[in-house]
Amino acid sequence: MGSSLTVTPAADIPECVAERGEKLVIVNLQKTPLHSMAALCIHAKCEEVSTMVMEKLGLPIPEFRLKRRVFIKVTQSTKGPSEEQVSLSIEGQDMYGFYFSFLTGVTVSVGERPQQLQEPFSIRFPWRASAGASSDEMKVQLTFHFQGHYGEPPLDKELIIKKGVKDMQLKLLLIYDPGTREWSIEDDTITAVVVPVAGIKKLTLKDK
Repeated sequence: MGSSLTVTPAADIPECVAERGEKLVIVNLQKTPLHSMAALCIHAKCEEVSTMVMEKLGLPIPEFRLKRRVFIKVTQSTKGPSEEQVSLSIEGQDMYGFYFSFLTGVTVSVGERPQQLQEPFSIRFPWRASAGASSDEMKVQLTFHFQGHYGEPPLDKELIIKKGVKDMQLKLLLIYDPGTREWSIEDDTITAVVVPVAGIKKLTLKDK
């Protein structure tokens, strides 16, 4: 559906289907090199054909939602007797947890100093308590910027970092509704290891 059938090796698959004597159906607005091998050729838009097929089968068409994953890693280290450094890295991932470059930029705001990051998204800054927060919390404002193939607007996320936490990992599931142009965020963390700097206890969050 919707393929010119000229790019190999993907284009070899339908050809193998036809050569094995199976029925090949092609849905494409233009003629393809495999048209003569097809049992049926439909010159129409994929959306229109898919809608008619679903109606014929009596199946509802699920609403499309764009899903993206963002992996965030925070590491704290002691630079001196009274100064702690925070390292923050952000990575786009696909639905299987592999690297996927769909972010065009990330704005990181610590206090009143926003910084625009380009890939790879990483930054280091001194730990300091945020105004209005408890003495052991620092609030970091993140703004994710997307490629915009679906008209996605930027997405804001507040990250709270606890003082003394050596390692923190967070995986976010971002869900976008093209109809309303709105994002929603779900915590999709599978495994997070939190190790206090003092080394008192190791806490592991199991799979949900």
